[in-house]
Amino acid sequence: MERRIVVYGPPGRDAMLVEKVFRAAALEVAHCDTPAKLTAQLRLGAGALMLGEEVLSPATMGVLSEHLGQQPAWSDLPILLLAKHGADSLEAQRAIEKLGNVTLLERPVRTMAIISAARSALRARDRQYEMRALSQRKDEFLAALAHELRNPLAPINNAMAILLRLHPSAQTEKLTGIVDRQVSHLKRLVDDLLDIARITNGKLELQRSVTTVEQVIRHAVELAQEGITAKAHRLTIHRPDPRVDLYADHVRLVQSVANLLVNAAKFTPPSGEITLSVNLNPPVAEFLVRDNGKGLEPEFLGRIFNMFSQSRTVGEPTSGLGLGLHLTRAFAELHGGTLTARSDGPGRGSEFVLSVPVMVNAPGVQALQQRSRPASLKRSILVVDDNWTRPVRSEPCSPCKARRSRSPTTARRPLQRSSSSVPRRW
Repeated sequence: MERRIVVYGPPGRDAMLVEKVFRAAALEVAHCDTPAKLTAQLRLGAGALMLGEEVLSPATMGVLSEHLGQQPAWSDLPILLLAKHGADSLEAQRAIEKLGNVTLLERPVRTMAIISAARSALRARDRQYEMRALSQRKDEFLAALAHELRNPLAPINNAMAILLRLHPSAQTEKLTGIVDRQVSHLKRLVDDLLDIARITNGKLELQRSVTTVEQVIRHAVELAQEGITAKAHRLTIHRPDPRVDLYADHVRLVQSVANLLVNAAKFTPPSGEITLSVNLNPPVAEFLVRDNGKGLEPEFLGRIFNMFSQSRTVGEPTSGLGLGLHLTRAFAELHGGTLTARSDGPGRGSEFVLSVPVMVNAPGVQALQQRSRPASLKRSILVVDDNWTRPVRSEPCSPCKARRSRSPTTARRPLQRSSSSVPRRW
């Protein structure tokens, strides 16, 4: 947590006096006198920045604009600007407009006024640090919660599959189908929470490979089809004529397009019209999802991609967590693309445009395309889990896809099993 006050200005009597005043008030201070040194000091961290309007050169404004533009969402660096006495200068006005969190101090400034302004700026900075800590704890909690919620889902699914096999009947099939749909819904919510945690912590890495627009469309429609069919919507798809290759994370791209289709189905009244179009606009391919549904309020367009943001309609309950569009935009940006939203207002439908780069000399693409698939081998799988109910419950399902299953129940048995088993084809 950095609480230094960075003082920027030419070396001389004024800089020495400011440093002396701050140190006498037990405030940590660092002085710099060139744009390069200012950049270095800001990168080290600052509780506040003090400078005079006479140093607001284009180079200085460029450094400050770049640094402030790269701040995380929680950060808003306080700036104390020492202005000349008298009429407001054009430089000071521009700084206030462009830099944002600026406190103007008119010269000559009393010593106590400088100290008071600096301490107020540091208190504001401390509150920002507290918000960062709260946000980090929230992210850690969501990640832990998602993992804990995900753990029971596989045993529930396996138990339903076993029940259907052991007691086949129309009633059992109906009940297990209900459970399966609800578990799938819960799994999607939990997976969204896990993705949010990974993105926030910078741990989500794209698994890029060669894919095509056609494959993305087909798999995205498969994921969204249930919601579209349930409300009797008509889905129209406009595909590009030539084959369009993408070097992208196929799973994440499919998830993104499916999210847009699911949203369109959710917020369009029954028997609505949904259109999925793909336009080739080099260097990007644009996935456009348009509907004739409820539309969006103009003020909501500015925050529609925020985490947990949901459009509320009077008299109608909200559903979901409000993560889908936030994730979709994050996936687009990880690909080097964008996601935008348009609407003419309530009741006039919405349009979302997902742009991702098309494949141009992607690294290793030729090798990926020419690499032959390895021969299919039958393998043994050793399941090790600290929850003994999961392997036991899943074991009856294993013979459906394999000819042998083993479920060690102590920590040492997996090591004994793996060392005693001789790898072989079944």
